[in-house]
Parts: sequence; C-alpha cells; structure tokens
Amino acid sequence: MLVTCKIPRELINAIDKMVEQGIFSSRSEAIRYAIGYMIATNGASMKTQQRAERSVWEMML
Repeated sequence: MLVTCKIPRELINAIDKMVEQGIFSSRSEAIRYAIGYMIATNGASMKTQQRAERSVWEMML
C-alpha cells in the first residue's frame, strides 16, 4: 500500500545519512522501520505489540 506524507527536511536529511551509512537500504525501508518501531513500542496490547515487532523484522528481511 502506498501512503503519502510530508516529512520535514531535517528528518529526510537524517534518513539520507542512515541510508548513506548502510544502516538502511532506502528511505522507504527506514520509514517502514520507524513506523513499525513506534507501533511495537506503543501498541495497545501485548499481542498487538508482538505482531508489530514480528512484522518489523519480516519487513527488514
């Protein structure tokens, strides 16, 4: 699914640096990881959190 959003230039610069350093392979990968991490750490229930964490790692593979 495609989602469009505006991201401040400072955050894009930080993401680009992580891509350049090889931490992430693309901006999209970094943003997917960040969203997954947010959901995993702030999930409403433990079951939801576990699923989110699993999803984050599956996206990284």
